[in-house]
Amino acid sequence: MVTGMRCAAGVAAMLSLAWLIPFIARQAGLAHGVPDTVAGPAVWIVATFVGGFVAKHRFVPFAVLAWATVWGLILFTLYSIAAPLGQASLPRLLQYNAVALAATLAANITGALLGQLAARSGSRPNNSSKPTPLRGAA
Repeated sequence: MVTGMRCAAGVAAMLSLAWLIPFIARQAGLAHGVPDTVAGPAVWIVATFVGGFVAKHRFVPFAVLAWATVWGLILFTLYSIAAPLGQASLPRLLQYNAVALAATLAANITGALLGQLAARSGSRPNNSSKPTPLRGAA
């Protein structure tokens, strides 16, 4: 139950940051001139890092599902725009967005794994009070 709650919190953090980072960057004027092929993966890696850190473990499938949902909505929107013009073709949409799909998926998985790793390394118990062969027993 706790793992599910952590994963849900991680997905919420990830999706919030995936929206918030570009919004703040646009408001601050930082997004001007940054290509989408760089900005998209950068946003996903930061957002999924935080999501993985919050979830602590088993976050990658949830991150990939959230990524697929977001991209599904994007492709549906693009298809809906192109359909009335007679230019709707899912293979063409996928081909046109293939680099962005692949780059954001790789960033998504990488960020989630790094976030989980960072959470695990930071949550190790402090065993400094236990005797070691170098310090000996007190």
